[in-house]
Amino acid sequence: MKKLISLLPVIFVVTNIFGQTKLPPPYEITTDTIFHNISLPDSKWQMIADPSGKITFQQILQSGQFQDTDKKINYHIRAYWLRYRFINKMQKEAEIAVDASGMARVDLYLQSEDGSWQHLKSGKDVSWGKRDGLKRAMFIKLTIPAGKEIMVYQRDYFNYLFNSPTPMEGVHFSFTKNVIQQQYVDNTAFYKQIILNSFLLGLILLAIIINLYFFRIVREKEFSYFILFLLGMALQVIAGLNADTISVYPLLSLFIYYIGNIVTFFFFMQFFRHFLKTFSRFPRWDKYLIAVSILFILGFSFSVFGNAVFKANLLRLFWLAPGLPALLYLVFILIMLFFYARKHGMAPKLLALAILPYLCVLLVGLVLELAVIYYSKEAPLSAIQSEVSSLNNFIQLYFEIGVTLSFIWLIVIFSWVLFLRFSMLRKKLALQEVEKEKERSALIAQQKIELEKQVTERTSELKQSLENLKSTQNQLIQSEKMASLGELTAGIAHEIQNPLNFVNNFSEVSTELVDEMKEELAKSKYEDANAIADDLKQNLEKINHHGKRAGDIVKGMLQHSRKSEGKKEPTDINALCDEYLRLAYHGLRAKDKSFNAEFKTDFDSSLPKIDVVPQDIGRVILNLINNAFYAVSEKQKQGIAGYEPTVWVSTKKEGNKILILIKDNGQGIPSAIKEKIFQPFFTTKPTGSGTGLGLSLSYDIIKAHGGGIKVETKEGEGTEFMIQLPFA
Repeated sequence: MKKLISLLPVIFVVTNIFGQTKLPPPYEITTDTIFHNISLPDSKWQMIADPSGKITFQQILQSGQFQDTDKKINYHIRAYWLRYRFINKMQKEAEIAVDASGMARVDLYLQSEDGSWQHLKSGKDVSWGKRDGLKRAMFIKLTIPAGKEIMVYQRDYFNYLFNSPTPMEGVHFSFTKNVIQQQYVDNTAFYKQIILNSFLLGLILLAIIINLYFFRIVREKEFSYFILFLLGMALQVIAGLNADTISVYPLLSLFIYYIGNIVTFFFFMQFFRHFLKTFSRFPRWDKYLIAVSILFILGFSFSVFGNAVFKANLLRLFWLAPGLPALLYLVFILIMLFFYARKHGMAPKLLALAILPYLCVLLVGLVLELAVIYYSKEAPLSAIQSEVSSLNNFIQLYFEIGVTLSFIWLIVIFSWVLFLRFSMLRKKLALQEVEKEKERSALIAQQKIELEKQVTERTSELKQSLENLKSTQNQLIQSEKMASLGELTAGIAHEIQNPLNFVNNFSEVSTELVDEMKEELAKSKYEDANAIADDLKQNLEKINHHGKRAGDIVKGMLQHSRKSEGKKEPTDINALCDEYLRLAYHGLRAKDKSFNAEFKTDFDSSLPKIDVVPQDIGRVILNLINNAFYAVSEKQKQGIAGYEPTVWVSTKKEGNKILILIKDNGQGIPSAIKEKIFQPFFTTKPTGSGTGLGLSLSYDIIKAHGGGIKVETKEGEGTEFMIQLPFA
């Protein structure tokens, strides 16, 4: 086994030597003054096909199965390996450059003096940064020392999107200095083309911006289609600039160019169809235009992918596939412009003038291409290679410059025509706006009359509704007053009963004293009679005092029930609070014998009398005290152990305000409804137990007095209302 392993290098060397035994004879370089490209004779190079495209360089070295004859390209195979040799017979270094410009990709493998192999590559499908040698010219440089020989293995790869194999059969090279000189000569035309394309791109972008402005104002479809046509053209120019200068992604640039070409043609067609309204003015011709447009898109796609699908050298014929429909399409448009110009003046003539240069360029290009195809068929390729190559270069230069200049002319004229169309449409829109403004003014005047009539009718209805609303509001307020008066009835009766009891008692005592005084007078006891008279006087004073007390209670009851006139008068707030507190307590006690609550007062004796409407402020105090007693009564019904229902009423002076505080230790107000308690008709009491107007009316009354009412509550612990009233 060890012996076998030791023999492997020997076997490899022997195999390699065997593979090199049938090498092609070297091509002798005796001078570097030949200017034109040099093609190696067929006897100087060998070829092997790579159908799978996956044969590696190491496999080629080992096999060595190259063909000396039958070197025709099979179009079903895209990769080939070539082998050839150079020997430098000059007394100086030979600097040559292998041509890779017509290939999608060329890989060269050169053997160095130390036996290692150097790998160089270039071609249209190789990005700029990965190309070796002269990048833009796509030539791979080789340096051969004087008297030395080099072996070259070359792999040619054909991508039918970039090239077809026929023009590139064999090996082609030039001397490096000649390629550089030719490239220097070509740079002038190249950079002129770059500058021209850059100018075209700038013009396209400017035209896009201008027409976007036009479209934003007039909103006509032809402007939008012209913008899209310009965008497609911009894609073509950008892809061309990238392919000519940087070529970072060659295939992507080519794809963008193809897409831009189709977009340009399609929206060019849509622009003309909508500008000339062919679908309504020339319906039959419009169908022809659509058919030719479909032919163009199919033909262009066929020209791009035809070689890849059919693997045949049909590239030139496919080039004609989009060109002929485009030529036919432009002829149709010119015919329609001719008919259209007879009735519609200058614009169609300008459009025809804009299209004519491009039509001429396209026509001449097609004629030249047909000439090349015919010339290629009449003579062998080897005999006309230089002539065909020169003609191709001329066609390419002519076509690029001619198309660029015709596009610049077309964009300028089209933009001018669209500007004229824009001006016309803007005037038309202005006239339409004037007409619309007149119609709008007349309509507004008519609507104004109707509106004034409706306003008068609605005003009358609103006045009546307002009167009804005021009447209803007064009725609600009066109902609220009578409801609160009903609640006070028992308390008032209790309060009146006390002075009446005093009046009755002192009246009876006074009657007895009169009888005693008569008896003493009859006995001539004048001193005793005078003492009885003094007692009788005191009783009468007490009867008078309690009678007035009962009168005040009745007067307050009448004021509470009577409609308020809004007349303010000096009022003792402490007395008002004390009176309504007792009335409310006794009223609740009379209605519910089981009710029992403690009330505590803390009145500031230094409070001055303030100008208020006493019956209104009393109504507020009564409402808040009733709510407090109701809250503690409801909590008492829950049977909470140790709970003592209590209501606190206090007053105090704070700056230029008098504060009335009414506090209870009831259930408190839930936070969810705290913001709603001052809304009309909002109540938490059971149906029939409250109107929901009490706090709403209280809030309005306090605000009318220039004061404020606040509430602080904690659910489960109690509530405190604070009334603020200003005084001078």
